[in-house]
Amino acid sequence: MIDAVVLLRAFGLALFGLAGAILPISAAIREARKPRDPDPLDIDSRYRKDDRYFAKSFENLLINAIGRAPRPSGTRVARLHRDETVQTIIGPVTLRAADVHAHIYDVEGDLDIELGSTVSNEVVVRGSAHIGEDVRLRALKADGDVTLEARVDVERWIDAGGRLRAGEGTRLGARATAVGEVILGADVLFHLLSGSRIVVGDADGPTVKLLEPAAEPPNVVEFVKDDRFRIRADGALLVEADFSLPENVAAAGNVIAHGTIHLGPNSRIHGSLHSDSNVVMDDGAMVDGSVYAERDLLVGVGAVIAEHAVTAGSATVRSRGRIGSPGRVTTLLVDGTVELWPGAVVYGRIVAAGGGRTRSESNNQNPVKPFSRTAPSRRRRDVSSEQTTDLPAARLRRSRCGGDRFLLRLVRLINQNV
Repeated sequence: MIDAVVLLRAFGLALFGLAGAILPISAAIREARKPRDPDPLDIDSRYRKDDRYFAKSFENLLINAIGRAPRPSGTRVARLHRDETVQTIIGPVTLRAADVHAHIYDVEGDLDIELGSTVSNEVVVRGSAHIGEDVRLRALKADGDVTLEARVDVERWIDAGGRLRAGEGTRLGARATAVGEVILGADVLFHLLSGSRIVVGDADGPTVKLLEPAAEPPNVVEFVKDDRFRIRADGALLVEADFSLPENVAAAGNVIAHGTIHLGPNSRIHGSLHSDSNVVMDDGAMVDGSVYAERDLLVGVGAVIAEHAVTAGSATVRSRGRIGSPGRVTTLLVDGTVELWPGAVVYGRIVAAGGGRTRSESNNQNPVKPFSRTAPSRRRRDVSSEQTTDLPAARLRRSRCGGDRFLLRLVRLINQNV
């Protein structure tokens, strides 16, 4: 005979488990039974596949509400997500700081916004846009070039059909995208950048080219300094400790290391890198493939990663450092923060969950410090103060996805979304 107390406890646990399963979706069940939102927003997965999604979708909202451009001049009420007033202006226009800008602006021509202005709604421009210093802007889409002078504050997003230039101290909101180049001044803040080429400072600076090796380089296994390694079935080198490549040395093969991967000055890997710790590239170092670091990534002065770079920590790209290659869309994907020095270049996009910042010319003089080759403990995952001197501040946590399979999935996802 079953004990009544045991039966009661079992029933209570079952009831508790059922409540735990239903509680997270209770709001959805309630909304399905008795809808309270007469016009719910559609969830469109394309926003994560197209960096310019927000700008394009807002343009489509205008088209659906008031028709295709060119539209007649005047102010009208349009139903977007809610009723909004849209002012259509034919020809070039200057928005003055003394005026109140409460409408959505639809400009059939070039736009100039006077310094110190506040524009509290979206702006769509059929030409180019020039935004003066200290302007506060909600969101802007232009078919031509967009120039942001110093200290412009973008609340949401900005998009250029041509080149996007952001002046010193600009805040670029959640997304800053362009069909052409994205040129950044000093102390610019961002989260997502996308363009044919993203560069800090001089747009016409020199480009580091990957040259073909003069001779067949040795395999990476020849540079292992620890007995704890093996060769995987696909030929990749798996190292249980740190891996380092000396100065002015080239090697061929993919490397997966539980410790830090360090490339000396002007060294080169003909392959890809994966580290369970940090990846440190000294000045002039090159990687022909992709790089993944579960902690931090440091790209030295003039160093090059030819393909994607992914890190679960933070990333620094120093002066003339480069990620990606001309003519290709590559990604710098960072779970922490990104720091870009003057002359740093990324071909494609930068996604920084913790935000990104560009540095000024005056505070980028500290060189890459010597690197400690002491193998890290498998239990103690933090690195020494000497190793972290040149690494950006980071949360230094391990990725829960783990392993080189995570990198492969990310790269496949990136390629599918371009």
